[in-house]
Amino acid sequence: MNISAKKAMILLASIVGYGTFMYLLNEAGYISDGGFLFPTFLVSVGLLYYYHVEEPNNFFSYYEDHKKITNWNKSVLFVYAKLIEIDGNVSQKELALVKRILKKDMADNYMPEHYLFLKSSLGVTAEIRHPLRDIFENFGSSYCMLFMSNLVRLAATDGLMTEKEELFILNIAKQLKIGKRAYNSILERHSFITEAEWKRKSSAPKMKFTSSSRAYKVLGISNNASFEEIKKAYRDLVKIHHPDKIRSKALKQSAKQQFQVIQEAYETIKKEKG
Repeated sequence: MNISAKKAMILLASIVGYGTFMYLLNEAGYISDGGFLFPTFLVSVGLLYYYHVEEPNNFFSYYEDHKKITNWNKSVLFVYAKLIEIDGNVSQKELALVKRILKKDMADNYMPEHYLFLKSSLGVTAEIRHPLRDIFENFGSSYCMLFMSNLVRLAATDGLMTEKEELFILNIAKQLKIGKRAYNSILERHSFITEAEWKRKSSAPKMKFTSSSRAYKVLGISNNASFEEIKKAYRDLVKIHHPDKIRSKALKQSAKQQFQVIQEAYETIKKEKG
């Protein structure tokens, strides 16, 4: 049974239960004839509002076996699970990688329950917009960028990003309000080819990029950009990726690595420009 079906059943049971309770009070003479109808109507409206507006903020309350984990972390784990299974094949290599990512990012806060929750989320039918809203509203832009980088790394585990993975990650970038330049910069920090590129590989001539051409892509700019445009792109990325913006000690190392790639790209272009 998927999340939506469970929500509908709980909502229906709540309304019927409350209506029955008020009816029994009426039959017992505690309230006047018909007096239970209006309160029942108000409660029904309130329950409908809660389950369709407020309840999504507590989207993972259905996972009662994982109460030790915060909803924020459940949101992150759920999105990882959806990416792993997006192409219809859950590989042990992907599960092993996401487990390493979790242990590194969470450090001392990591618990076996985190990995168990991720595995229990596989096969669950639900939209990811509520978890993504939790991530965007509670973690901040710097974490969102690191999270995106981890998603790309996970999708590129075998060196190939499928079309479904590519569209899934692009959708997440949009919902996390990550701009095109920042998104392309993240992609360029990982080694992989897309499914479309792989299909063209046999017929198209192999492209050979110099280190400087890749540096431009890391900064999210064209190779004919002016030096002022280059500096602006570099400064914009530094504002987002600077390790000092990451509060979690466990995530600082990942942030430093991302920051170093950006710095190296900028220095490469500076040398080329003279």
